[in-house]
Amino acid sequence: MSKRIIHISDLHIKGRTDQNTHYFEQLLNCIFNESEIKPIIIITGDIFFIEGPTIYQPWYKEANRILKTFYDQKYSILPVPGNHEFTVFSEDDGIRHMEVAFHEYILEPNPINEIKIWPYPHFYPLDDHKIFFIGVNSVVRNGQRLKFARGNIGEVQRNAVKNKLIEINNSKPDYVKILYLHHHPFYFGTSRKCCQTLIDGNDFMKDIADKGVDIMLFGHENWHFHNNTGKIDKVNSGIKHILSCSDSTNPNGQKHQVDPSGFVSKECSQEGCFGWEIEIDDRQNINITMLEFDLKNNVIIRR
Repeated sequence: MSKRIIHISDLHIKGRTDQNTHYFEQLLNCIFNESEIKPIIIITGDIFFIEGPTIYQPWYKEANRILKTFYDQKYSILPVPGNHEFTVFSEDDGIRHMEVAFHEYILEPNPINEIKIWPYPHFYPLDDHKIFFIGVNSVVRNGQRLKFARGNIGEVQRNAVKNKLIEINNSKPDYVKILYLHHHPFYFGTSRKCCQTLIDGNDFMKDIADKGVDIMLFGHENWHFHNNTGKIDKVNSGIKHILSCSDSTNPNGQKHQVDPSGFVSKECSQEGCFGWEIEIDDRQNINITMLEFDLKNNVIIRR
């Protein structure tokens, strides 16, 4: 039987009365209403929208309230943190408190044992379907302050991911390997803002190049595209499918689709709440479909 995976990102919820919070609940209802067989839901960061020094617990508690409905129904949700989870305005103590809160409200209630722990990377094998998920934290400080919305994976995580990929290739060579993180580890389209880069992105791409990653998922820049050439902006990673997800809870924001060469096709700009659906059949064939969440009618439109 095929396995479905839904990728959403950059939800940017602010509180119970916030519009994005309402959209997030509606988006999950769209998934809930049509899912006889529960998909795995991957959220590639920025669940919250925190801009400055603030009391962050209400955001975490609100996300916990929404996600709990799905946790209680035994949905598998695979989250990674983004730059807004560990706001750049927080000092060392604030970052530690936010890590604790992310663990308490987002990871610990998760019914998947492998996803309950901190720190990352997370390794989650789905042996019945021969799929292996690798979740990466791209906001690791390593003693340095990440200015603005920059990201960093760190050598410890990079080595752990590289070694795990080698192990999987040796022990489970027929598994589909899905790697997901918040920051894009390379430039694409017009995304050359120095304040939004992944500091060690080049090193990370070199570490995982030709290690058999089948699918890479990320968000952050709010560009929406599917690259299946393995080449973006002179990056040749050997990755079969690279998916960028836009801000899934902003129906009015402009999303740009990017052509397979990695450049923006401006005529493809669209408005709507978007995500991706990945379907993997029993023979490990991969089918990818762009999703639009019709929040008014609580349905999913496949494009």
